[in-house]
Amino acid sequence: MIDNSICDINFENLENQIRIIFSTNYLLNCYKTANEFRYREIFEDKKIKKLLTNTDMLRKIHNFFENSLNLTQTSQNSFMHRNTVIYRLEKIKKITGLNIKIFEDAVIFDNLLLVYKQFYSK
Repeated sequence: MIDNSICDINFENLENQIRIIFSTNYLLNCYKTANEFRYREIFEDKKIKKLLTNTDMLRKIHNFFENSLNLTQTSQNSFMHRNTVIYRLEKIKKITGLNIKIFEDAVIFDNLLLVYKQFYSK
């Protein structure tokens, strides 16, 4: 049974929008009933769009996720200095407000990527 009360949320800013509508709970409850414009509005933001179309950055993020959010392992596997990995993660945090070094935010960001691919892979 879908809990529609969670789908009717007033958003304060971009960071809160991202945290709420790409959380697993929201996706499970609202994906089919959510207005498509809520997703498109975020994906059309210039900074978000630039981030999501940067294949090199997305590859590094995927590598970070594959290495269980381990900075050292990610830097070794991607032949990148650890500080460079940290810099890129901070860049994501600045754009989205999500600290993907924290598991919960990493899941939200991964959900964001999945929904983005669903919208734009057609």
